[in-house]
Amino acid sequence: MKKFVLFFALILECSFLFGIEAIKSREEFYKVYNLLNDALAMEKDINGDGRITCIDNAIIFYNLWVSRYGKDTVRLVVNRNPNPSWSYTGPYVLNHIYAQVFVEKHWVKIETTGGTSSLYVEDSWDERYDPKYDIYDEQDYWIWRAARDKAGLPIDNEPFGCSK
Repeated sequence: MKKFVLFFALILECSFLFGIEAIKSREEFYKVYNLLNDALAMEKDINGDGRITCIDNAIIFYNLWVSRYGKDTVRLVVNRNPNPSWSYTGPYVLNHIYAQVFVEKHWVKIETTGGTSSLYVEDSWDERYDPKYDIYDEQDYWIWRAARDKAGLPIDNEPFGCSK
């Protein structure tokens, strides 16, 4: 327990230093942290592409949040940075989809892949993440697209998805 309290304090301190919209109350932090762990335990290939990527994780997190807390306090966000200097999945620095949750009167960016020691997108992706490329409220499209992908129906073939 002491280790987690120290870890929680460290995350808060780092978040304040780097200007991240962090979750300040322990209760709200645990609410998000526990839901993320539940979502990761349910991890599966939602869109049938044979891989588990940020798309799958974000949709599972979104659906689980909606079932527990409603859809007004969660949204999916796509980040597409067209700077070719880091291209590892195509001509983008970062092709990524993540969730934002509304807690403590502000939107907090949650890294739904669970691949890092932080809950926050900004901590997880360092300089590859640039918020000016965020596209908000993408949940309807990505849930629709995942269903079409799984059914084998045609969709644009742009490369997307990041595995951590």
